[in-house]
Amino acid sequence: MGRVLPESKTGPKTIQLPPPARAVLSGVPRISHYVIPNARGTGPMKDLGLRWQKLRGLAGLEGVRIHDCRHTLASHAVMNGIDLYTVGRLLGHADIGSTERYAHLADDHIREAACRIGEIVEAAMTGGREREGCVMARRHAKKPLTRSAIAAAKPGLTEYTLWEGALAHFGVRVQPSGVRSFVIQTRVRGRMRKLTLGRFPETALDDARREAATVLARVWAGDAVALAHKP
Repeated sequence: MGRVLPESKTGPKTIQLPPPARAVLSGVPRISHYVIPNARGTGPMKDLGLRWQKLRGLAGLEGVRIHDCRHTLASHAVMNGIDLYTVGRLLGHADIGSTERYAHLADDHIREAACRIGEIVEAAMTGGREREGCVMARRHAKKPLTRSAIAAAKPGLTEYTLWEGALAHFGVRVQPSGVRSFVIQTRVRGRMRKLTLGRFPETALDDARREAATVLARVWAGDAVALAHKP
C-alpha cells in the first residue's frame, strides 16, 4: 500500500495510500506515467495554484489551502484515537514536536471519555441520577448539527453549546434569551479562545460550518490571528 517518495523536505519517505485513495487515482485517465502530469505529459504538473482555486470555488471552500487538507487528515486521525507518533509518521514529520499541535484534540476526547466513565460510577452509587455537567457535556455532539435541531434547542437558565459531531470545536451557543450563535472554541498557545461566526438563522448552517473549517485549519497550522474577533 505504501509508495516511496524519493524527495521531500525531510528526505525519502513512504507515502501510505489506503484503498479508497488508490481507487480514485486508478480512475484518473492516464496520458503518461505521472499521476498529475503537465499539459504535454512529459513531467509532473509544477503549479497547482490556479487549478486548486478553481476546484475549491466549485466546492464552496473559499480560502482553504491545499496544505489545510493535511491538517484536516491529522485532526480527524487524532480525534479518532490514533496516537501522535503514528499521526506524525503519516504526515512525514521528522520531529514529534511538529505533531504536538494536534494534542489538544485528543485531550477533548479524553475529557469526554472521563465524563462518561464518571457517569457510570456515579449512577451505580446514586441509583441512576445524572450530574448536570455531564449531561451538558454529552451535547458535544454524536452527530452533525442540523437546522431543525438548532431551531428546536430550548433556552436554559444559563447558556450552553450544542457541539458539532463532524467538526470538533464548532458549535451553536444557546443563550437564556433564546439567541443562537455559531461559535468556534479551541486552545491556542495554552489559552482557550472563542470566536463568534454569526447568529442563527441569519447565518446559514452550511456557511458557518465552512467558515469554521477554514478558520480551524489555519489555527492548527499555527495562525493564531485566524481567531481574531470579527468586526
